[in-house]
Amino acid sequence: MQTIQLSFLPAANDLRGEDGSLNLKRIRKVVFNNMTAEDFAHLLGVPAATYRSWEYKQREPSGAALSLLKIAVAAPKLVQEVLGNEVESPIVAQPKGADMVSMAA
Repeated sequence: MQTIQLSFLPAANDLRGEDGSLNLKRIRKVVFNNMTAEDFAHLLGVPAATYRSWEYKQREPSGAALSLLKIAVAAPKLVQEVLGNEVESPIVAQPKGADMVSMAA
């Protein structure tokens, strides 16, 4: 399993599970200001059931979905601006100094 560097956030360790994978529920709650699971799934362009299966660790995102999730963590405002045109949700939190983020995969 790949470890993803999220050191740009003050609580970066809270965004990863014990196995080093992304903790999607925490990302959704912390980085995307308590966005609902349904809205987050819509933002990502996946069915809500698919997103829930990732959040509950029944399945793992892969390929383009995993890449999009990494980008969403690194640049949440960008993702919201580019993909969030149809999602009515709170404005995304952007940590100070998080304009450029290095993510090791």
